[in-house]
Amino acid sequence: MKTVYYITKNEEKIKSANSILKEYGINVAQAALETPEIQSDNAKDVAIYSAEYGSKKIGKPVIKMDVEFCIEALNRFPGPYIKYLNKCMGPEKVVSLMDGETNRKAYFNDVICIFDSKNNINKCFEFRTNGIIGDKVLGKDGWGIDKIFIPDGYTKTLAEMSEEERLEVWKNNLWGELADYLKKVLE
Repeated sequence: MKTVYYITKNEEKIKSANSILKEYGINVAQAALETPEIQSDNAKDVAIYSAEYGSKKIGKPVIKMDVEFCIEALNRFPGPYIKYLNKCMGPEKVVSLMDGETNRKAYFNDVICIFDSKNNINKCFEFRTNGIIGDKVLGKDGWGIDKIFIPDGYTKTLAEMSEEERLEVWKNNLWGELADYLKKVLE
């Protein structure tokens, strides 16, 4: 079985990645190391930098996932600074920033990058989930932005949805594309 290292300290992310990638004959091992997070308004740049750093540090092929949340009316703010936004403002302030705004479009952009310094492999996969910012903070599950983001085709925020509904929202071919690529390039 081929192995790739996932840079994260979150054990749940490792379990999720393994549940998907094991079907493709790929084992996901945890690389619980701190990587410098560059300041960029683009999640892809952040993921590439962290993946390259991690691969050079451990000498193995690694994947790194980063996410950005972009609100069109706020010029793509907060972008990759979601944690910072949740810490400093929270969803209530974001909703108040949107008062009177007719363009409430927003989206998540998930980026997974693979980097293998030994074999000079560097590739990223992206998936965008479109939706809108709701008028109110609703729901108990999830964190900050989940309480105001309503994905396209739904009438509830992510925080109001059941686990099954959220999985349906995030169900995409991002991991499948990564798996197909990894099968070709990993030793």
